[in-house]
Amino acid sequence: MKTKKILMKKNGEAVLKVSLGKHDAFDYATATRISRNAIGGLLEFTFSGKDERPDIYFNITNLVDLPTFLSNKLSVTQFQHLVTGILEVLESVYGASLQEKNLMLAKENVYVDEDARIYLAYLPLTGREASERAVLDLLAFISDNVSFVNQDNREYSAHLLDYLKKQTVFSLFETKAFLGIAASTSHKDSVHSEDIFTRVKPVRGRDFVAEFSGIKAREEVLASRTVAENIMSAVSDELVTGE
Repeated sequence: MKTKKILMKKNGEAVLKVSLGKHDAFDYATATRISRNAIGGLLEFTFSGKDERPDIYFNITNLVDLPTFLSNKLSVTQFQHLVTGILEVLESVYGASLQEKNLMLAKENVYVDEDARIYLAYLPLTGREASERAVLDLLAFISDNVSFVNQDNREYSAHLLDYLKKQTVFSLFETKAFLGIAASTSHKDSVHSEDIFTRVKPVRGRDFVAEFSGIKAREEVLASRTVAENIMSAVSDELVTGE
């Protein structure tokens, strides 16, 4: 299987082109179902060709890959959006009766927008081998490589990284529970742990992280503006012109 970022000349969209290998079995029924019914957090895609291995084109317009996003200094809010965003996409995948093993979870194939929303590519294939640590490794990469505007907040990501390294198999339920317990333990006067996990999800209009940890709102605004500017620059610079 090969991937390539290209700029489509006809409509100006940026896409991630996936060319399947000889051992990949394309599932037309699943591909048609997903392409007709958008699933939260999954990249929209089209496919071309009538043979057993058509090319797949994932729309990544105005998105950057995860390593590029993490090259910016982030706020705690943005970091939490990345982590909880992955968990939310997984919930959507499970809810749509899709298989986790078909998600492209390599860091260079994970995409993010300027608001730190995560988008994953789902390969409509059959017979793909599962990796028990794929999600754990992705979350660990984020936790280990995030750089904060306020470096005092590094303790938060280090705590999560320590938890992830101790796990052998990913569990959505246990990871969500850990995130909730971690937040309530650090801030004993806050709401119940389950409520905190819900409230740190991306919600426009309120700065929940600043409320709970005392982080100054200006740091959140600075990180948000800087990331947005850098992403727009990266989007225009990193794509190679393709077909």
